[in-house]
Amino acid sequence: MSHGKIMLVGIGPGSAEHMTARARAAIVEADTVIGYVTYIKLVADLLDGKEIIRKSMTE
Repeated sequence: MSHGKIMLVGIGPGSAEHMTARARAAIVEADTVIGYVTYIKLVADLLDGKEIIRKSMTE
């Protein structure tokens, strides 16, 4: 039986140049990305073809 994995990824202080290469790779490799609406917008260029689940800061 194959098991998936969950990765928690920090994208830095809000600018693409502050994101680590490993964080970028984890997002690129993901099938599904869950995040706050604002943060999803910051990495939108990495999200083509992925399931996106947007959450508000109060959830």
